[in-house]
Amino acid sequence: LADLAALGESCDTQAQIAFAMAEEMAVTLEDMVMRRTALGQFGPLSPELLERVAGQMAAQLGWSEEKKAREIAGLDPIYRTAA
Repeated sequence: LADLAALGESCDTQAQIAFAMAEEMAVTLEDMVMRRTALGQFGPLSPELLERVAGQMAAQLGWSEEKKAREIAGLDPIYRTAA
C-alpha cells in the first residue's frame, strides 16, 4: 500500500507517478512535479519528498545519482520570484 500513500499536500501517490511515467511519457522531474501531478502546486517540495519522487523516477528511468541531482536542482528556479 506504500504506493497509495499520499505524497504531501496534493495527495498524489507513487502509483500516479508510475502511471505518469508509463502512460504519459513523463521523463523529467519538472514535468512530473509541475504538470503530471499537483505536487508542485503547493510550493516547493520538502527535500525528503523530492528525494522520494526523484528516487522513484531514477529507479524506473535508469538515472544516475548525478542525473537525479540535476533533476532536483532544476526545480529551484521555478520557485524563485523576481524582485
